[in-house]
Amino acid sequence: MADSKWEKVTVATGELQAEIIRGMLEAQDIEVLLFQEGAGKVFSVSVGPLAEVEILVPADKKDEATRIIDEYYAQDEGAEQG
Repeated sequence: MADSKWEKVTVATGELQAEIIRGMLEAQDIEVLLFQEGAGKVFSVSVGPLAEVEILVPADKKDEATRIIDEYYAQDEGAEQG
């Protein structure tokens, strides 16, 4: 998959959320790369721009990954309202 083009599908607000999303996508056989600014990782920043983690997937899986992530956020919003 090294020759594939990777595209950003979302930005997580921290490493924990990024790992949850990675797990969901990998469970659906979608490869995932996580990218976080070096300073945020080194200093364990958990708020603000340095805590953001970009989630990238192969370009040909972007639509499927976006659908899965949208469903995840929709369920999360429903749980908060209930």
